[in-house]
Amino acid sequence: MRRFSFLFFALCLFSLSAHGQYFGQNKVRYKSFDFKVLKTDHFDIHYYDEHAEAAVEFGRMAERWYSRFKTLLNHDLSSRQPIILYASHTDFRGTTVLPDYIGETTGGVTEGLRRRIIMPLAGPLADTDHVLGHELIHAFQFDMTTRSGPMGGSGLPGALRLPLWFIEGMAEYLSVGPVDPHTAMWMRDAVKREKLPSISKLDDAEYFPYRWGQAFWAYVAGRYGDPIVGAVLKAAGTSGTAEGALNSVLQISVEQLTQDWHEALRNTFDPVLNATRPLDKNRQLIGKDKGHGTVNVGPVVSPDGKYVAFFSEKDLYSIDIFLADAETGRIHRKLTQTALDPHFDSLQFINSAGAWSPDGMKFAFAEMRKGRPEISIYDLASKKIVRRYAAKEVSDIFSLSWSPDDSAIVFSAMAKGHTDLFLLDMKSGGVKNLTADSYAELQPAWSPDGKFIAFSTDRFSSDLSQLSFGEPWLALIDMATLEVKPIPAFKTGKQIGAQWSADGSDLYFISDRDGISNIYRINIASGKISQITNVATGVSGIAKWSPAFSLAARAERLVFSAFEGGDYSIYTLDGAVALAGSAVNPSTEVLNAGSLPLHQRKSDLVQPLLKAPREGLIGSREFQQDKYRPKLSLDYIAPPSVGVGLSNFGTMIGGGTALYWSDLLGQHNLMTAFQTATTSEGGKFLNSLSGIGAYENQKSRWNWGFVGGQVPYLTGSYGRSLVFIENRPVILDETVRYWEISRQAAFTVSKPFSRAQRLEFSAGFQNISFDAETRIEAYSAETGEFLGGQKFEPAVPDSLNLGTANAAIVYDTSIFGGTSPFLGQRYRFEAGIAAGTLNYTTILADYRKYIPLVGPLSLAGRVLHYGRYGKDSEDLRLSELFIGYPSLVRGYESGSFTPDECIVTSGNSISCPTFDRLFGSRLLVGNAEVRLPLLGFRGIIPSRSVPPVETAFFYDAGLAWRSKEISRALGIPRKPVSSYGATLRFNALGFFIGQLSYVHANDRPQKRWGWEFTLVPGF
Repeated sequence: MRRFSFLFFALCLFSLSAHGQYFGQNKVRYKSFDFKVLKTDHFDIHYYDEHAEAAVEFGRMAERWYSRFKTLLNHDLSSRQPIILYASHTDFRGTTVLPDYIGETTGGVTEGLRRRIIMPLAGPLADTDHVLGHELIHAFQFDMTTRSGPMGGSGLPGALRLPLWFIEGMAEYLSVGPVDPHTAMWMRDAVKREKLPSISKLDDAEYFPYRWGQAFWAYVAGRYGDPIVGAVLKAAGTSGTAEGALNSVLQISVEQLTQDWHEALRNTFDPVLNATRPLDKNRQLIGKDKGHGTVNVGPVVSPDGKYVAFFSEKDLYSIDIFLADAETGRIHRKLTQTALDPHFDSLQFINSAGAWSPDGMKFAFAEMRKGRPEISIYDLASKKIVRRYAAKEVSDIFSLSWSPDDSAIVFSAMAKGHTDLFLLDMKSGGVKNLTADSYAELQPAWSPDGKFIAFSTDRFSSDLSQLSFGEPWLALIDMATLEVKPIPAFKTGKQIGAQWSADGSDLYFISDRDGISNIYRINIASGKISQITNVATGVSGIAKWSPAFSLAARAERLVFSAFEGGDYSIYTLDGAVALAGSAVNPSTEVLNAGSLPLHQRKSDLVQPLLKAPREGLIGSREFQQDKYRPKLSLDYIAPPSVGVGLSNFGTMIGGGTALYWSDLLGQHNLMTAFQTATTSEGGKFLNSLSGIGAYENQKSRWNWGFVGGQVPYLTGSYGRSLVFIENRPVILDETVRYWEISRQAAFTVSKPFSRAQRLEFSAGFQNISFDAETRIEAYSAETGEFLGGQKFEPAVPDSLNLGTANAAIVYDTSIFGGTSPFLGQRYRFEAGIAAGTLNYTTILADYRKYIPLVGPLSLAGRVLHYGRYGKDSEDLRLSELFIGYPSLVRGYESGSFTPDECIVTSGNSISCPTFDRLFGSRLLVGNAEVRLPLLGFRGIIPSRSVPPVETAFFYDAGLAWRSKEISRALGIPRKPVSSYGATLRFNALGFFIGQLSYVHANDRPQKRWGWEFTLVPGF
């Protein structure tokens, strides 16, 4: 006889044992929010008390954007627009609306199924206004391209099929307009490098869709008029192709449009490049050319000019703070380990910069830990963080500056939806406000004598009554009186990042007064301005208001980050002459360096609307407020599927579907799924029916829910024997189908402590029933003629009724490399009990470690134990464990065994010694792999646009065993099996990960080497 097994339905992956996700990092919600609803004319804005005042301002901005886009796109939204507004980016990253992890660079999201906008307040109201406008365009895009579904209701928006440059670029253009120095910087860089992509290449990952898409739409709208944007969108939503819509609406080939656009870019930016200077590569300190990452920003030079601390992704998988020699650029050490620190949430590197202590021996930086903003103090001598200051009064911390007397740190931070200045007392740890208003206060810098703090603010350029937001200008706050005074510099452009000269008479700052971000110097007394840099691209961080330079307090050295070659690098300026600067370059003022072509625009609607803050702005009347009342709605119906396959039971046909429900905030989620299958050999329909229902409540930090359903597992055996009937030889083929049907209902609860660690509990009831069907077919051994067949139902065991409970602790800091993890560690320790018809306990211990070796090479190891213990742990009604799965010990898959590996014993029974050793009630598995990525972002041939491929050399070993009594009775020794070989894994565009292995099975004398393929990522 030969045993085999077949997992009848993949719904078991939904874990009816109520474990939830086996591994995986947590999306932690550190607060429980009591949402309310602010109702404006067209919006339902969901907010909570922490930012109630800001939510009203937000509602007025939303209605103004609606009025603008209704005019620009000639469209009214078909229903009220829901917005889920969070008070800070930290709160936003824990949203229950979106299941995926949200990175630091995500400012907002508009999802297509229910057209919800989910976003935080961004700090400066101008940034919040921009993100709101950008996301609302997506809502219009989804609404304008949604068609009725086949069963009524709405189908998926056609915009979801369009490339990102088309969708995101359009949103950026309509919310920012054609005048944008930050995007123009990207275009100048591309013109300088002569690397302009064709329209058909814009969806390549090499080209950032926001910047390139905005530049493209600025050109098209400038050439054909702004109303053409809505016309192309409608055409693309119908056809599903961006290029086809452009061709049909604009009546021009995409190739010709590409040529014309490129010509306009060159004509616009070549004069700018001629009037400026390229960056001096001899002064590059940190950059890709020197073996660092592509993003190196936020540099802060030490007071003596010897060191520079900066943000970088040089390790490819996270942004961290590094310390480098300010002379040579040699990296001394990494100050943070963001990827592996389980309590770390964010460095907020987009808008942050650290600060050196006056003696240069300590470095302060802001981070989010366990959902709380903290200021961490790193000590250079001890090479570790020596103190952390909690700032409970704020929600996000940005730039810092250390007082000259070492007693305090001033910082910019968000509180109640607004950005203000705060003071940290280093001795007591207390925090107090320096400003408290709706204006933005950014990037403070303490004067050498400690009497003043320079910073940037929009209070002198904005009109809050009209929600009109100007660029940030320089200002001083007198520490004795807290009086704020402006420092008049340029009349146009931003003025950010103030840094004091050593004697306190001058301020260095960044301005894009002519459309190019450069460093300038202003004498506070006389107002005389000098220009320090005159770069062709721009002195810039990742965003337009990011900190981008630093000046040494006691040395003639300045460091700055600049954008060039598609990357952010850090450069130095040294010496009194360089830091004195020269006369302001007047030739760039007339070149419109910050504007995207075309400058002569046809039917210009976007710019006038953006420059008219009163247009569409409703008054500050009271909006209606209401409590949030959750109600489940159908989110999505998985397309019904029908599948045909082959198994040991013959041809199989099956099908199923799933329905997903949730409330608007995603706090209540329900999933129901059904599937059934049958084979060409027949079978019992009800035994083949699978279904699951799962509810999860995510409103509080404790996630809880219910799960229940039925999952059948099919096992069987078949055999052939020779008998004599009426003295004639007859072959009997016997096939047995054996169903084990698990029905379960359980209550589940879990609590994430950090993004790496969580507790899980479950308790419930499980019924396991059994059914069987035997079919015997007789054939003549002489002629092969089919003589007849018979079906009957053999005896089966009684059903099991079990009460179950499980508890687990899960930890995961691993970093996934596209096909398998390559850094960090993960473990799961779990214990469970079952009581009722049978009584036993279960123990699971799964530990995995990933160690980087040299370059992309890494070592992975795993030790796994799972077992059932107790008096009923080996009851014959419980399925045995099997270690021959490719995810455990390769080379021993059940389907790979043949009769040649079995023997006939003295009692005329068949024994398969190696195969029999793969089953038991307990198992222990050990794995080791040396992994080498070939393609992908970590590959030997690095490419972000190519799906990851890796090779690995492995050694697997495993032992399955039973109690001594059972082992002796069955005559199966406790002996491990092992294998080694090579594996090739590939990521099929995110749909699945394939693993092809060439395996040497050490314990299979009849089959040493063999190929094995499965769909599984690396452990």
